[in-house]
Amino acid sequence: MEELMDEFLIRYQAYYNDVDMFPHEIGLFLGYPAFDVNAFMEYKGKYSLHTGEWKVFGNLPEAVQLFEKYNKAKEYMIHMLSKGIGINAMLKANANGRYRQSIYI
Repeated sequence: MEELMDEFLIRYQAYYNDVDMFPHEIGLFLGYPAFDVNAFMEYKGKYSLHTGEWKVFGNLPEAVQLFEKYNKAKEYMIHMLSKGIGINAMLKANANGRYRQSIYI
């Protein structure tokens, strides 16, 4: 995983410096289905079945379920931030299982 992240960072830096195109494989790190990431790159973003958190080319019902989970997680994060709980504290508590039941995904 470390090697993949290193390669991604190199590619992102090249994009940032206007040397190369955007590294769309970031979708894999964000949990997007590999089929959708590959299809997006192959079809240059055209011919998708649906657009939500990402452009869906494959299993639409599965993607819609993931969109709902992402939205619930986002709502949870906003709620916790509004209570004054920082992102680092949330991540640490979640890693320890403290908030696991509160996260909807």
